[in-house]
Amino acid sequence: MLEICYMLSGAHHGLWRGETLAVTVENIDRDFVPVAWVDIGEPFSREWLEVVYYIMQGEVWSPNGEARDIVEECAVWHTSMTVGDLVIDQETGEVWVVADFGFHYAGRVT
Repeated sequence: MLEICYMLSGAHHGLWRGETLAVTVENIDRDFVPVAWVDIGEPFSREWLEVVYYIMQGEVWSPNGEARDIVEECAVWHTSMTVGDLVIDQETGEVWVVADFGFHYAGRVT
């Protein structure tokens, strides 16, 4: 199971260290909010990241504004997955951050 976490509105300012997003266990709880869970039905591999990115685009998972309430309730500013958002593998604790191009491995949470 993959947990999809979007960065809270305004949180992005203090998280960037040069070109890298400084993600820690503490700031995941503080600066990100879960918006969805994706059951891929098989062991996770990096190839799934691009699939998750695609299905988390607003025109795919909310083509008629279905996610509007979720977005407002979660205090995030976007429907589509974007740079800085997270994919967390619930089995391994591995955290992947959406980067300018692809994903960046941010480490493991426990």
